[in-house]
Amino acid sequence: MKLTILGGFLGSGKTTILNQYIQNITSNTGGDYLLSVIENDHGTTEVDALILENNDIKVWRISGGCVCCTVTGNLIEAIHSLYDEIKPDEILVELTGVAEPHQVLTNVMTYIKRPIDQVKVITVIDMSRFDVFSKLMPPIYKLQCLGTDYLILNKLDPKENVDKTIESVRQVFEYENPIRVWHLEDERWSF
Repeated sequence: MKLTILGGFLGSGKTTILNQYIQNITSNTGGDYLLSVIENDHGTTEVDALILENNDIKVWRISGGCVCCTVTGNLIEAIHSLYDEIKPDEILVELTGVAEPHQVLTNVMTYIKRPIDQVKVITVIDMSRFDVFSKLMPPIYKLQCLGTDYLILNKLDPKENVDKTIESVRQVFEYENPIRVWHLEDERWSF
């Protein structure tokens, strides 16, 4: 089983990117690839989970707290239950906007009792608010990028120089792993 952890600050575009990934996987595999999503909504509205269910994806909702700290046990239970019940090829964990993906990964690798073949941790960065967030909340912003396999830059102004923007992100986060720029029209999108 593959496990993909998707983080990013509030409003960064995680659900849009997740929906595009799900659409691409389901259309390219003819339904032979079984996906499940664990949706961690910090509040009680669970709007994102309702959107995902419209794609016939098994969604496990965790609300009332963040899976990196207050409801870690619920995340482990969800992974175990999904594995035991439907044996998905991949579980996608969409974190709440304040979660620290590296802490989620640490908790999962410490407590999980099911086989995981591959784990990816991805953080989405909202480039339309990058300058503001990186100045106002540098510790929180950096923690969301710590230990990720790669960053996805979303909402990038098409007039900006992509290479220069990537270099700026690398400097702010002291980040050396791959950085990708996301475009909605990219039909071959994958994690």
